Amino acid sequence: MDLDDLKLEGATLACLDLSTGGPVSGLTLRNCEFGELVVPDNLTVTRVTVTDSVIHRLSGCASMNGLPAWIQRVEVAEFDAYATSAQILDRDELPMPVRVAMTILRKLYLQRGHGRKENALYRGIGQVGQRWVGDVLAIMSTEGLAIRAKKGANEAVWHSVAGMTGRVVALLDAPRGSNDPLAVACRQMQA
Repeated sequence: MDLDDLKLEGATLACLDLSTGGPVSGLTLRNCEFGELVVPDNLTVTRVTVTDSVIHRLSGCASMNGLPAWIQRVEVAEFDAYATSAQILDRDELPMPVRVAMTILRKLYLQRGHGRKENALYRGIGQVGQRWVGDVLAIMSTEGLAIRAKKGANEAVWHSVAGMTGRVVALLDAPRGSNDPLAVACRQMQA
């Protein structure tokens, strides 16, 4: 939707959801107050800026580090909660393969321990999510985010990759807006 370079200054909006209704372009919001701002995939936003504003709840980002470039100089009271696997899996606005990828990344990079048995990566995801685990792990391996090793005769163990924590944290901070190849591939997997 092209908003023909619409500019709003000093507006108060209860909720602005830019993630629905198709690509958005031509919108400038300055000195505004948002009850909730829902951030879409970066690929669906062009010529949009939100600056010098107050956002009470920002959906689609987990921290200031996850803000897309078109959001600048804002105060955010509350971000999406991605602190636990359950919170990640409850985010219905994210495609299931993205939720599965975030959950696996969290298990490999942010939880204690050195590696995870492959069967542990299926736990807690539910039947719908389990369908995507194998494909997500394959993409993570291709993208250099996970290494598969054997433990014993038959048991696979997955490990994080040294030096990739920064990339993983960036993915977890903004899963919907990330242009990281893993996030893009997982969004495209949605059937």
